[in-house]
Amino acid sequence: LDVSNMVRVRLSHFYGIEVEEWPARIAETAMFLVDQQANHELAITFGNAPDRLPIMNAVNITIGNALRIDWESVLPSRECSYIVGNPPFIGMAMLSQEQQEDNRLVFEKLEGGSRTGRFDYVACWYAKAIAYMKGHRTQAALVSTNSIVQGEQARALGPLLDHNQFSIDFAHRTFAWRSEAPGAANVHVVIVGFSHLGQAKTKRLFDYPDPKGEPIERRAKNINLYL
Repeated sequence: LDVSNMVRVRLSHFYGIEVEEWPARIAETAMFLVDQQANHELAITFGNAPDRLPIMNAVNITIGNALRIDWESVLPSRECSYIVGNPPFIGMAMLSQEQQEDNRLVFEKLEGGSRTGRFDYVACWYAKAIAYMKGHRTQAALVSTNSIVQGEQARALGPLLDHNQFSIDFAHRTFAWRSEAPGAANVHVVIVGFSHLGQAKTKRLFDYPDPKGEPIERRAKNINLYL
């Protein structure tokens, strides 16, 4: 049985934006290795698997500042199913002049954007995602510093989502960020999944009694920016 044409998800279906060349190359290699592992499992089940050598079916990674690049030029929004990301963990008080300019550029193009100068850097990715996803069935999920669901930032970002008719489909409340990378950030984060007009029929909220432990899932009728 030739399973090559039965594989529904391919590396060429993945598009990304990375500001530095070296991490982009690492990501490409990691994705190829995961593809090889999946093909190995396929071979065990069906007796053969697609031959990926030489490497032709590659991930599409654009090098550049994701806040300055037009996402439509990377992948037209009508063709995008999911957006996932782990934007930089940089607080409002730590933003460089260039990052402050990034904030201004992305929010000035978005309806309902006000008081945006007090946002952490990660909020800029919300603005880009909202503009890109509006009118489409794309779903997004961003790992974010937990300060965006607290105080002044939640008071500003929540109405911004509402104004553009976006709803939170699922969320992970505060948990400790873990990474095997050397020098990884020691921060507490949340994950916010959202979409235009709310694509999920059931809202799912994941709570962490132990920030370093496993979550407890709860169902909800609505999830606001304070989670």
